[in-house]
Amino acid sequence: MPIFKATATGLTSLRQVHPGPELYELEIEKLLWDNLEAFYVNDLFPISRQPQIPTGGRPDVVAIDSSGSVVVFEVKRSIERSQLAQCLEYAGWARKTSLDELSRLYHKNADQFFADWTAFTGTTSPVLVNDKPILVLVAQDFDNR
Repeated sequence: MPIFKATATGLTSLRQVHPGPELYELEIEKLLWDNLEAFYVNDLFPISRQPQIPTGGRPDVVAIDSSGSVVVFEVKRSIERSQLAQCLEYAGWARKTSLDELSRLYHKNADQFFADWTAFTGTTSPVLVNDKPILVLVAQDFDNR
């Protein structure tokens, strides 16, 4: 199963992967982190991989889009009811989080977060987080229900 990146000239294969025992969530998560733009329509500001969030749990990848929507990526082999509930909990956290909290999760460091965030958004004062998070599920299979 190829994973593609959309470019102006068409699709470019990022990597050929084969479903099965050799395909691990961690491998797809790393590919996602290294190529966020291939999995999402707009540019994203990467926050962290596997951050420990205050409500419990570790979403696979957290990022923010330029409008302030927190984008939570969750990678699973298959999405069933229990995994979907977990993903919705992450979206609930993202709906209520703040820039201060995200700065503490930032993969570089909290001190660097605001300078990088304002540079990313092209503003002199930080764009605030809005209450419209986006949940992106990456999986081989989804429960039919």
